[in-house]
Amino acid sequence: MCQLPEKKAWAGEIRRVRLHEIFQALYEHGDITPRKVDNLVNEMNIIVQAEGLQLQLCELYTAVARSYAAARDFEHAREYAAMSEEYWIRYGTEEHENVDGIKELWRDLAELEKADRWGPKERSYYFPEEEFVLDELP
Repeated sequence: MCQLPEKKAWAGEIRRVRLHEIFQALYEHGDITPRKVDNLVNEMNIIVQAEGLQLQLCELYTAVARSYAAARDFEHAREYAAMSEEYWIRYGTEEHENVDGIKELWRDLAELEKADRWGPKERSYYFPEEEFVLDELP
């Protein structure tokens, strides 16, 4: 019986390590897709609930928002940016330590979404690379 608390502690440590891996995967969103983000978020939420780490959602939701934006799912990116901001305010008041970080997140999302609307396909339609060469202009 005395091993039970030790096993629980070990399981908790494993979950916390996995949560850190999820956080890293969200921030290093190389070839991320909305489905991969969904899967990471589902696992993240299970761990956060099991370990009582709701305070971590401030940072985690920021990473989720950035990953959805990288996957060009701006609807979910805005949703998680709003939740991140809500948690920062809830746990740190409206003058929390990451006010500038949240403003930067919203600014970055707006810029990424705007750039996505005028992404390579549209840009190449208006300015085909093979025809638009600065040196050839009169």
